Amino acid sequence: MKKVLSFILQWSLIVCVAIFACSCLDSEDDTTKTKNGFEIIGTPVNEKDGSAKIYCDGRAQSVSLSFNVYEDYTITIDNSDWVSINPGDEKGEAGVSRGLKLQLAENTGDMTRGATVYITVGDNPRCKLATIMQSVSTLDTIVKWMDERLENEYYWLDKYRELKQANKIDYSLTGSEFLTAALTGNKWGNVNKDDGYVGADGKWHLFSYLRQYSASRAASDVEPTFGFGIELCWTVIVFSDGYGFLIDHVYPSSPAEVAGLQRGDLILQVNGQSISANNYETLFYSIQTPTSKSISVGRNEVNAAGENVIRKYDLAASYYHPSPVAYCDLLKENTELGFVFGDKKIGYISYMSFDGDYDDELISALAYLERSGATDIVIDLRANGGGSVLSSSYFASMLLPASYAGKEMVELERHKENEYGNSSVEFVSEVEIDEQKITLPHLNLNSVYFLTSGDTASASEMLIMGLRAQGIEAKTIGTRTMGKDCGMDVMTVSLGSTYYEFAPITFMNIFKGYDVDFAEGIEADVDFGMLKMLVKDEDVKEALDWYPLPEVGGVWGNYTVDIALGEAVANILGGTIFDVPSAQGKIFRHPAAVKTRAANHQRADKFKTIESNRSVGMYLLEHEREQLQSLNK
Repeated sequence: MKKVLSFILQWSLIVCVAIFACSCLDSEDDTTKTKNGFEIIGTPVNEKDGSAKIYCDGRAQSVSLSFNVYEDYTITIDNSDWVSINPGDEKGEAGVSRGLKLQLAENTGDMTRGATVYITVGDNPRCKLATIMQSVSTLDTIVKWMDERLENEYYWLDKYRELKQANKIDYSLTGSEFLTAALTGNKWGNVNKDDGYVGADGKWHLFSYLRQYSASRAASDVEPTFGFGIELCWTVIVFSDGYGFLIDHVYPSSPAEVAGLQRGDLILQVNGQSISANNYETLFYSIQTPTSKSISVGRNEVNAAGENVIRKYDLAASYYHPSPVAYCDLLKENTELGFVFGDKKIGYISYMSFDGDYDDELISALAYLERSGATDIVIDLRANGGGSVLSSSYFASMLLPASYAGKEMVELERHKENEYGNSSVEFVSEVEIDEQKITLPHLNLNSVYFLTSGDTASASEMLIMGLRAQGIEAKTIGTRTMGKDCGMDVMTVSLGSTYYEFAPITFMNIFKGYDVDFAEGIEADVDFGMLKMLVKDEDVKEALDWYPLPEVGGVWGNYTVDIALGEAVANILGGTIFDVPSAQGKIFRHPAAVKTRAANHQRADKFKTIESNRSVGMYLLEHEREQLQSLNK
């Protein structure tokens, strides 16, 4: 049945294309004269009275007709509520190649329908110009929903409407295939270039997305994840004798944590297989997004004799909560390496995503740093691709004094024809979670240090830029961020037992009084790419090459084996770990973790990056947008 419907739809599209492909030609060969003062051009005339008969599929669309006319004329349609004449086309003067555009609504009925278009030329009697026949719509329900939102909410909706009227949107496709085809390709030029990025695979990937999930997940406020609790680095290490996966993070209370695995562990085997060029992608996803209920991983270790051995870990999948707060604590000084803190208390938090379901854990983490008397803070956003706009504003609010509450952090600028209008996101001192009012902690900082990479995006960038717009020193260490200055209004619909989540780009970040374009990313203040060309120490160079990968054995918070965190601590203490001509202040001795890595395994030959399916976005859920609309009144 699906094949039959597909054939009918494709045939009807071919018919429409064939009918209108030459609608703008002005050739005597294509002209059929009538005795009523006009002649149709381009469109084949297939009626005895000289009028045209046009067949269309059931979707909403525009239809064009061209004709020569020898006197002034008027166009009318009788008793039709689904065909309308484009404003300005209802009448015209004598001339050649006069145009008429009709707008057809979707045919949601159960039978083909027809409408007649009439023309009156001068004193001639009114006569038939064209008959429009429209078949029943077979438009996919989800495609129809996406199409309506793109036409009315997409940040570049003008262009989308233009393409739709030109019949350049392929409605024969469904789901994500429809979305990709509709928003990409040469037909767009550079109009919506901010809606996407070139991935590690060299292909263009949209930020706008469609996802589907089960009703059970939709019913849960905080959905636990089923798996092993391992977040791998998306860059795979290539050694001379095989491949390796580095663990970026292990979630609390997950099977991996219970088994003893941790950040910085090097995986060399999966289910007894050595990782190689032939199987690395399959084995990677068997850990990252598992479909089986058990797995065995082989971690590289060094035994008492200093030999590399592989220790096997058998994991059984279970449910755990993927809290984005990966680590939060005060760092400890290391006098042996010269890191003497004095009266400074340096807090460090690693935050993996701006997930509104876990705002309470973010608030608790910063409240702990406030109680601990943190004077400085390092925020690790290396793997943070963004998330909730409100979570980002809460984070920013907690870094500043309470007096900032009520001031605008950022304006979300929507298209002028978007019914939702612009939204002002303000700093706050109180939030509501699960219908309970919570007073936010405030660290009262004048400067903040951020660890960044090319995976740092959207809501992470909004946090950095929002602080800078208030005159706060938000210093970035690492590499340039992704550059995503736009965001999505997320909506969901249900179809049977499946929920669909659609998030088109609908707004841009505007920081009033701070007009800095970061569409190409936020350049790192301490740029590791530049430093690689300046440092002379080969071990430090290699550590920079590995960035932003964790060092082997480099657990969260150990700045003596984390070159980015080590540099942030050195900066806070008035120096640097990089002995280069431009260095200012004290040069701190830093092991760069290379000796640790070399002891565990030979040096890497190269790296391979797997295209990440991590969420990259800055979004507002429906209730969050409504909340902002209520506050902005």
